[in-house]
Amino acid sequence: MPKNLRTISEPALTDAVEFNIQELVTLWGHALGAKFYHEAEASWFTSNVPHWVGNWVTRTHFTDETSPEKMDSVLERIRATQKHETFWIVDASSSESFLERIKQHGWQGGKTTVWALDVHTLADHSPFPEGVTVERVTTANGLQEWVQTFVTGYGGIPMSVYQRSAEVVQQHGFVATPGVHYYLGRLNGEPVSTTLLFLGGGVSGIYCTSTLPHARRRKVATSVITQCLLDTRAMGYHIATLQATAMGAPVYRALGFKEYENLNFYRLSEPSKE
Repeated sequence: MPKNLRTISEPALTDAVEFNIQELVTLWGHALGAKFYHEAEASWFTSNVPHWVGNWVTRTHFTDETSPEKMDSVLERIRATQKHETFWIVDASSSESFLERIKQHGWQGGKTTVWALDVHTLADHSPFPEGVTVERVTTANGLQEWVQTFVTGYGGIPMSVYQRSAEVVQQHGFVATPGVHYYLGRLNGEPVSTTLLFLGGGVSGIYCTSTLPHARRRKVATSVITQCLLDTRAMGYHIATLQATAMGAPVYRALGFKEYENLNFYRLSEPSKE
C-alpha cells in the first residue's frame, strides 16, 4: 500500500491518482459482482450494467518494449469480453505508440486534468451558508438519498443504471470499507448535493460531485467539498485530488485546487456483439 503523499510532485502525484482510481473502481466492480480478467499488461472487468459505469479497464502496463503484436492481442481480448460501453483511464507509463494503437481498436478519448490541493493550506473552517448542512452518510436511507441525488444532479445516466447502482449501494454500502465516505449536502433539509471521498494510493480522491440544478450557485457544493477536505486533513492525509468538469472548475479553483497533470481516458462505445 503506497504511503500518504505529502507533497504535490510529479510523477508521484500522477501515480497516486492512478492508483486511487484503480482501487476505487476495482471495489465497485466487486460490489457489482463483475467478472474480472487479469493479464501482465492489463486488468479489466465486465458486469451486467449496460453502461460504462459498470465496465472498466482498471490497469494498464504497455511500455516502449511491448511489441505491436502483443498490444493487438491484448486489445482484441479486452474488446471480445466487453458487451457494454466500457471506460478506461490509461496509465501514464503507457507508450505513445500504444495510445495511437488503442484508437485503431475502436477506443475514443482524450485527456482529463488532475487537480490537487495540499489540505494543510486550507483556511480554517467558516460557518456554512444559512440553510446549508453537510452530513457523512452512514445509513441505508441516507445512501438511497445519496444515489438518487447524485444521478439526478449528474444527468446522462439511464434509469436502468441508476436502479442497479442504487441496489448495489443499498445491499453492500459500496463494499463497506474505511476508505469510502459518502457526503450529502442539504439545502433547507432537502438533499441537493453529493460527493464521494475515497482514501487510496496515498491521496484523498474526490468523486461523484453533483448538485441539483435548482440548488446550484448556493454554495452547497462548496460546503460539501470543504467538509471533505477538512475530514481528509483530520484523517492524516495531505493531498486531495479530483478531475473537474467545466462547471465544477470555478468551485475547486476558489478552494485552492490547481491543475497539474493530464490523464488519458478512452471509451469503447461499440463493444463486441454476440
